[in-house]
Amino acid sequence: MNNLRNKFVVTIFGIACFVLGAFVADENFFINATDVQHAQKLIGINFTQSETDSMLPLLNDQLKNIENMRKVELPNSVPPAYNFNPIPIAKHSVKFKTI
Repeated sequence: MNNLRNKFVVTIFGIACFVLGAFVADENFFINATDVQHAQKLIGINFTQSETDSMLPLLNDQLKNIENMRKVELPNSVPPAYNFNPIPIAKHSVKFKTI
């Protein structure tokens, strides 16, 4: 009986932490040198301190770009792009068929 009660308390505590975490989450998240060091371990490469300092502004810019892309609402009715051609339309010498 006591074991069941302990499991129940731990489960309720876990759910409460999860729910409260949504309200306490930091809205101004940014990448710092510690995050880069952790990523180095996962990827298996090493950066010098100057390389890490140089990449931080770029990484945070990319993070902002990703956050902006996530703000765009894209309903399921929008079909995926089947044909990608990076050449500008005026530069085409041959017409391509779209599938």
